[in-house]
Amino acid sequence: MGFSPVHERAGRSKDGHLLTYWWFDHGLPDLFSLSATAGDQVRVCAAIDANIYYDLISDRLQGEESRALTADWLQSELELCITDEIYQEINRCKEESERRRCRERLSLCRMLISPEKQQIIPRRRVLELLAEGKTPDDKSDRAHLSKAAAGKAQVFLTRDDGLLERAEEIRELLDLEVMHPATLISRIDELRRAAAYEPARLAGSHIALRRARSEDIEQLPELFCPSHGSERLAELRQSLRELVAYPDHQDAFVVTDGSEIIALLACDRRVTGAVSIPLLRVLPGPLCQTLNRHLVLRGIQIANENNASWVRILDSNISPDTEAALSEHSFFRVTGQFVRGVIRAFGTLDNVLNELSRLPGSTIHEANSIAAEVARLRSEPSRLAEEVERVFWPAKVIGAGIPTFGVPIQPKWAQHFFDEALAHQELLGADPMLALNREHVYYRAPNRCGLKSPARILWYVTKDDKFDGSMAIRACSRLVEIDVGKPKELFRRYQRLGVYIWRNVYETANRSIDADVMALRFVDTEVFKRPV
Repeated sequence: MGFSPVHERAGRSKDGHLLTYWWFDHGLPDLFSLSATAGDQVRVCAAIDANIYYDLISDRLQGEESRALTADWLQSELELCITDEIYQEINRCKEESERRRCRERLSLCRMLISPEKQQIIPRRRVLELLAEGKTPDDKSDRAHLSKAAAGKAQVFLTRDDGLLERAEEIRELLDLEVMHPATLISRIDELRRAAAYEPARLAGSHIALRRARSEDIEQLPELFCPSHGSERLAELRQSLRELVAYPDHQDAFVVTDGSEIIALLACDRRVTGAVSIPLLRVLPGPLCQTLNRHLVLRGIQIANENNASWVRILDSNISPDTEAALSEHSFFRVTGQFVRGVIRAFGTLDNVLNELSRLPGSTIHEANSIAAEVARLRSEPSRLAEEVERVFWPAKVIGAGIPTFGVPIQPKWAQHFFDEALAHQELLGADPMLALNREHVYYRAPNRCGLKSPARILWYVTKDDKFDGSMAIRACSRLVEIDVGKPKELFRRYQRLGVYIWRNVYETANRSIDADVMALRFVDTEVFKRPV
């Protein structure tokens, strides 16, 4: 008849049997409902089902996504509400202590109240669409929906797959959006930080990287769940929902080529001093190896930008191509995971080695691995500083004999090698095969001017009125090889790495196939936030 079991207390009988108080609400406002709704006109009114409510008041593992709804930044955007059907569900709990605990926490949410006559039409439409339901829980789900619609909620939050599959039909019938908690959080964050969700050309190429949106969550598992291994679609989907549910300290990025999603990278910054990568997936294709290297490097850059000392790969389903990229970027295995230290030190060799020995946030196994790596490096003292810079990039060792050279480069070439800011000024952007590569080659006249390798290169972007930001040192790379030879021979050897076409190399050789040309092979470019 619409009564709700709102309270229990011991009766006056000798045995003290529990008495249940049942309440029928006529939908009239009282002092509490008036104060609860004051000033909430701009907030999204989201009704929750019983499972979401139980998630909020417990620490059960499956409720991690739901508890993200209580984040501080959401409180000015979102109002969580419950319908009085929750009393029926709580009353079905077998333990009195659990019933009491659940009722005591109801103040977390505003109770949606609507007169019985306003519920008639929504209830009829819900039953026409979903039928009455076979179990008490099914019947309560339908009551929550109809009462949420009658109470003018805009959103109904649930983890019930049956309701979510009928979300479109429910929206058309009740003007009520049914969605996962993570989907709502992602949509609110998209509105709050619209610019962060805009695609950005990766390294200035036509390949774009953007934050995963709420509508991507259903599509991504189908693309990136491996056909081999033990991972299931539902598990990957749940992991993605939990990632987008915490946008303040977790990020899920997708890489697109036109309208097609071709890669996925997720980062978690919740652990102080570390960036974890729970997902790193790249679809097979011509850019697969290049994208793997680029996204691994992107993970290191994110750690560097967040002052983190460790990058930890938590994805247990990485491909052989990804594993090769991790090895190339000096990741090593510790207790079954790939990890890498990130050293921002700039100083003498002793300074940098001291920083290495006391990296914050290290586990015992990671500290032991670092100590073993330093011991290995010390066995080659002539190459120690160079190896430290290679293995623990972007660390820089000064006073250890590593020379640094300034090398001029035109903006039209710099955009392809390393400079996203310059590439964005070009209509077509950079060549993705080049811009996403970790390794490059640059041709120049054979005058060495003291150049030798290994060394560092400071790239001076020369004057060009077509580009803003020229006439500045914009990046630093590690020079690993200098090769001098005839233009045809060098072009054939390094064609896959250089932005130059044969005509450019030929012109660099003063239009002579017998003249010498110099090829500078460089890696690990660090673009300066503030050009010098």
